[in-house]
Amino acid sequence: STIGGKRSKVRRCYTVDDL
Repeated sequence: STIGGKRSKVRRCYTVDDL
């Protein structure tokens, strides 16, 4: 995931920004 996770608070979870 991105730094801090914009859409998702869980860092290990992949967010839309990761794509």
